[in-house]
Amino acid sequence: MATLEKIRTKAGLLVTIIIGMALLAFVLSDLLSPGRSSLFSRTSQQIGKVYGQSISVNQFYNRLTQLEELYKKRYKVTSLDESTMNAIIDQAWNNMIDELVMEKEYRNAGIAVSAEELKDITIGKNKNPQIKEAFTDPQTGVFHLEYLKQYISQNREEWLAFEEQLKQQKCLEKYNTLLRLGMYVTSLDAKMDSAENAKRVNFRYVSASFSSLSDSSIELSPADYKAYLKAHRKEYEQEASRGIEYVVFPIKPSITDSIQTRKYIESLKEEFAQIDTAELKRYVNLNSDTRFDKKFYKPADYPSDTVKKAFQKASEGTVIGPIFETDAYKLYRLVAVKELPDSVKARHILIQPTEQSREGYEKAKKLADSLKQVIEKDKGASFASLAMQYSQDKTTAQKGGELGFFKEGAMVPSFNDFCFFGKKGDVGVVASEYGLHVIQIQELGKLSKKIQVAVLDKKIVASNATRDSVYKKVNEFASTSTTPEAFDANVVKLGLDKKTVYTIHRSEKYIPGLNNAKKVVYWAFEAKPGMVSRAIDLEDQWVVAKVTRASDEGVPSWKDIKEQLYPVVLKEKKFEKLSADLKAKMEKTKSIEELAESLKTPVQTATGIMFSSYAIPTGYEPAVIGTALAMKEKVFSQPIKGMTGAYVVVVDSIYFTPSMTVSMAKDNLERTNSYALYNYSFLQTLRKIAGVKDERYKFNY
Repeated sequence: MATLEKIRTKAGLLVTIIIGMALLAFVLSDLLSPGRSSLFSRTSQQIGKVYGQSISVNQFYNRLTQLEELYKKRYKVTSLDESTMNAIIDQAWNNMIDELVMEKEYRNAGIAVSAEELKDITIGKNKNPQIKEAFTDPQTGVFHLEYLKQYISQNREEWLAFEEQLKQQKCLEKYNTLLRLGMYVTSLDAKMDSAENAKRVNFRYVSASFSSLSDSSIELSPADYKAYLKAHRKEYEQEASRGIEYVVFPIKPSITDSIQTRKYIESLKEEFAQIDTAELKRYVNLNSDTRFDKKFYKPADYPSDTVKKAFQKASEGTVIGPIFETDAYKLYRLVAVKELPDSVKARHILIQPTEQSREGYEKAKKLADSLKQVIEKDKGASFASLAMQYSQDKTTAQKGGELGFFKEGAMVPSFNDFCFFGKKGDVGVVASEYGLHVIQIQELGKLSKKIQVAVLDKKIVASNATRDSVYKKVNEFASTSTTPEAFDANVVKLGLDKKTVYTIHRSEKYIPGLNNAKKVVYWAFEAKPGMVSRAIDLEDQWVVAKVTRASDEGVPSWKDIKEQLYPVVLKEKKFEKLSADLKAKMEKTKSIEELAESLKTPVQTATGIMFSSYAIPTGYEPAVIGTALAMKEKVFSQPIKGMTGAYVVVVDSIYFTPSMTVSMAKDNLERTNSYALYNYSFLQTLRKIAGVKDERYKFNY
């Protein structure tokens, strides 16, 4: 049982692998699926582009739905929280984009995976490592093909999706191999790199610091900003963004709402205390925000401190409350008090249906019942031999079905309950997700007092009257704040907390203080600077926002980034002035010492400088180092724009100190080339070439 459970747990990870292979899971064709109007309007609206090809909402929705359902099935949930859903949305998008981008690359390179290759990496000699790990007994190291076949038969849809992933992974490996082999480092490349790394220079230099010129002495014109931005366009390319200011009107329960919630819980107290124990579970599940918990706890381990104290010596049927805890009013009823073991020793025989049908189950049940009768008749004398003969948990079968002692909760619920609520010697047949278990309880651990508690609770939430009151306030604010000036004036007048976000992008998911940023982001990108929104409903809060700035995709206007440009343009103008001064003085001097004297600055010396150097005595100066390494001896350099000032260099000597052989240089270059392949950075490059356009922000999901 324990080994089978481990293997099954690992097998379950295959579904996680299906979800998790973000870069490799270029899977699932665009199948038709049922509508979900709450997420998308199911039209042919465009949600993005790749290579100029439109991606429709339907295409993306189908991909998202399959990924979402796989996640729900894997984690056995019926709904997903916002954070998880956002992660799945991003993964579905990335999977689809990478698939479309790589599909063209694979086609051009003639890359594909044959049926024989797929068979080899799933059930053949070269099994995928995840498959091998999931279905290998961790104790014996034996791969269980029968468990794999059982998994495939029970999870056909997930398995087919996983096979598609493996095919895409194999294609990516082949593509990666092509790139790696194409990045061949020639002997000439290696020799040049070895020589460059061996080169050393000693040089002297003087510098005129930027700080020697006051900022106020430099006048910057619009032409200066425009010229700089034109020369550095690539550095300032940006995605579209908006700046906003906003106020939040939270919808919080009122004192009246709290009083009404307490009254409601109090009205149920008598009925909760008197209802028959057999009906208690159904009653709680119908009337409480928290479902009935059948677990037994040691009093000291119960989550509520109030219950720990109140039920230490209380009798069954005792009810306490209402008690206010974690934003809710609660009633607690002591359902049962039992002496239960902390651990149990048991053994089992696992019988699994040979086919997934009613007939297969009945056949397995008949065998399990007959084994139970034999074991009961001979009081367990034959259990070990029967386990070795019939149990399909191969690991425990070899030990006569022995599981040893295990703690409560270590086994699946049905198995656990039989063992911990039974008596020593009990034999029974219990069904679980693994099959049918013939169980015999061998020993009970130390008994201790445990309690079962029913909770009837009601969370305090805002009533309709409270919501209407908040809406009235926010609507009045919005209707009188239609201009930026009115918005600001009303914020001050009402003493509201105005929040500011200077930059949001279309893909933004989180804005401070907001439950759902997407609605606000969508509005902001449809609005113009100065526009004020109507009241935006974000479930438990209302928001009114104002657009303060807008920047389109591409290179912005110099005016929009003037503050950002100011220090670099100022530095550029200072260098022009210092450079002109240096050139004038250089014409009148014959040596670096004379130049230094005219500048009233000392001559500095840098020795042993090579390509890997990053600093000289005055600090980090890569431009100075690069220029010196490219110069000839005994000549002035032209003024060099450094990090802290304008420099003039004279190289005194050039020499070579080999630091690596040609072979070492070649290995180093190959490692550098391989890094780009290892981290799949080429995918980002291909995305840029494909001109990927993401318009998901237009859709409120």
